Amino acid sequence: MNLVFPEIPDLRYKSPSQRIRVLSETWMKNEMYCPSYGCDYLSKLPNNSKLADFRCESCGEIYELKSKGSPIGRTLLDGAYYAAIERITSNSNPNLFVMRYQKNLFEALTVVPKYFFTPDVLMMRPPLAPTARRAGYIGS
Repeated sequence: MNLVFPEIPDLRYKSPSQRIRVLSETWMKNEMYCPSYGCDYLSKLPNNSKLADFRCESCGEIYELKSKGSPIGRTLLDGAYYAAIERITSNSNPNLFVMRYQKNLFEALTVVPKYFFTPDVLMMRPPLAPTARRAGYIGS
């Protein structure tokens, strides 16, 4: 297993969070296997899939990836609150990969099985201010 994130020479993002998203997702696609079924690889799902980044083509399990360069605390920021509630209460609730990295080096990966996710574990964030670009948006 290669612990260094891949070099992507034409990476067009300037935002550090977007860059690490692309690097960590590419690393997962190249290096990770399905922990549920043992399949040798995971397929990358289209960007902006609701709470879904990868899928095992053999068993159908869905995985979401969250990456963090600082110590992982008690909470992780996620997307839209109501979309998350809808997804985790559906039949296609995703498992969660939590990746810890330092610069361009993979450090640790935790897998949280989907049955740990219930509406009780999601926290609603305050709506964005009326002056925000995405005014009224409620994250989790």
